[in-house]
Amino acid sequence: MFEKINLFVIGASKCGTTFLHEVLNSHPDICMSNPKEPYTFFYDDYLSRLVDASDLFDNSRRCIIYGESSPIYSETGQFPKIASRIYGYNQNAKILYIVREPFSRLRSVYRQTLSSGHWIDSKRYERYGLKMPLDFGSALFTYPPFVESTRYWSNICHYRKWFPDDNIKVIMFEDLVHDTTSTVKEILFFLNVDNNFCPEYNDLVKNSGKDKVMFNSFEWRLREILPSYVVKYIPDFFKKMARYFTSNYYSKAELSADFSKEQEALVYTLLEDEVKNIYNYIGVKGDPWGFFKK
Repeated sequence: MFEKINLFVIGASKCGTTFLHEVLNSHPDICMSNPKEPYTFFYDDYLSRLVDASDLFDNSRRCIIYGESSPIYSETGQFPKIASRIYGYNQNAKILYIVREPFSRLRSVYRQTLSSGHWIDSKRYERYGLKMPLDFGSALFTYPPFVESTRYWSNICHYRKWFPDDNIKVIMFEDLVHDTTSTVKEILFFLNVDNNFCPEYNDLVKNSGKDKVMFNSFEWRLREILPSYVVKYIPDFFKKMARYFTSNYYSKAELSADFSKEQEALVYTLLEDEVKNIYNYIGVKGDPWGFFKK
């Protein structure tokens, strides 16, 4: 029976949180939230939102672990209060953090943010207080979901101020992708549930960036301009036609993210210590990301 959320998959974004959320939810002893990202502890009124926390879960199930996966929770530079709020709510909660080779993550974040419309208006993602620049180089260093959210060591240290290391697990995205069975088994062991359970991975949702296309701003702006009751009565045929033509106007090429040598060098400088420290914390040997060979 649900008592409290006791697992938080805090990110990072574009590091496999959607896939892992689905994997964990398929375990008979784990119930993950719906929606996947409720953002409860982001809001200043989080305490009042927690009154209905049980509504996030399938109440027909009786589980040991009740978890949610909001990647924004790892953006501690932008939202420093979240870790302490989670601790105040449940001091025994488990924290799970997925990290990824920084340059591939930054490319994937660019495709994601373009496809979800971060660049349209500051009000669309008002939590950041600014509109994302369309230019990749500008977005890298000014828009929080990019370099700022790739400061893995700094982000997890916010949680280490509150939670003991026994309650924190950091895994590498690459291990989750290339050695899924062993990595999931390790996570289940961390959660103290049956780690012999084997999900059907091929049936699970993955939020891959490779198939992303530019956000359809035409349809969004139409909804902003017209009253909802007008939009409601526009025939589906016309909506589909508008969506088809405007979507085909944008190509996947527009979502490409290429680093200049100067940008690559600056990212390396900004994240060098972050990578060294997260390697040491996880206990990996060598340089599995090839970060220091760039």
